[in-house]
Amino acid sequence: MTALPPAGSEQISNLDPNALSAYNVCLDVERAAETARMASLSVSGTDSDTIRARVLGYLILHAPCFHARHEVIKVIHPCAQNYDAFSELGQTFIDYFIRPCNLFTVLQEKTS
Repeated sequence: MTALPPAGSEQISNLDPNALSAYNVCLDVERAAETARMASLSVSGTDSDTIRARVLGYLILHAPCFHARHEVIKVIHPCAQNYDAFSELGQTFIDYFIRPCNLFTVLQEKTS
């Protein structure tokens, strides 16, 4: 999965302050996870904490509507200081929103 765009990029410039704050939490966790991965000399693949941070960051950037973005932001802020809670939140979004979409796509391809 592609790294999150930096906070100063054009994609980020249109975010309101609350969204930008939540996005910065995602960037911080992504950076911390990458640093931990590099420190452990595990250079193969991207570890799950990095993916979870990126999923949440991309949900802020590409939410289907304002209300969906607001809900993602609302659940990120309480986890800002708790790395484990943030990681669990990211995994929850993967399990309940992303995996079902992947399954639907696979099932559609099999029936076509």
